[in-house]
Amino acid sequence: MPSTRRNTVDRAHFNANAALPYSLRTVDFQIAMQDVYDLFHDINSLLVARGLRRLEEMLRPAAMSGVISDLLSASLANHARSLTEDTSTAIPIWWLRVCIPTTPCRQALKA
Repeated sequence: MPSTRRNTVDRAHFNANAALPYSLRTVDFQIAMQDVYDLFHDINSLLVARGLRRLEEMLRPAAMSGVISDLLSASLANHARSLTEDTSTAIPIWWLRVCIPTTPCRQALKA
């Protein structure tokens, strides 16, 4: 039976001197990554407890890549001070983008 060990973000692998745009901080990326780790742990624990395979073993690699991209985009937009998730248009789920709050996508969110 597969294990469901909880992963944690190793902060030592982040460049503390990175020049990030839009008032982003390395901690925003760290928190977003930890959110995704926690979600996968919760989902996989339930699946394994029911005798099923882990989510990453059931999904095709391209689908898994899209899921991770969507989760990270949403989580980063949630934790960053100046980003918001662009959900204003009817786009495929794997094409989620984040944008600056002053751009038209932010104005469309208010509409």
